[in-house]
Amino acid sequence: ILMNTTNILLISLTLLLCGCGDSGKSQNSDFEGRLKAALSVDAGQRDKALEKVATDSAAAGNGTVCLEAVTKVSSSARRDDLAEDCAIRLAKAGDSTAASEVANQIRAAGRRSEVNKKIAAIK
Repeated sequence: ILMNTTNILLISLTLLLCGCGDSGKSQNSDFEGRLKAALSVDAGQRDKALEKVATDSAAAGNGTVCLEAVTKVSSSARRDDLAEDCAIRLAKAGDSTAASEVANQIRAAGRRSEVNKKIAAIK
């Protein structure tokens, strides 16, 4: 019985460490799927869906999906506000390179510069 208990513990530990009990889906693929879904939303609601994907992916440090979502927002004013918000979120998540790329989507040079200044100051 001791042998069976030891084997069960070893198997359980192995499964836990391997993540075999997980769905196997990465967070990045989830954001990519959500981006694809947001891009398929009717035009009237697309920007709102893209904003949610952008902010969530930025908070998680996924700069690739965030940048794509930000650039697909049709309203330039909303895109600028979103770019600022997401750039700060990305910097706080530890990806200052992606944060700067997102910040550089802001049209107004002064505002873009201020956001990049904030990114540079985030530790």
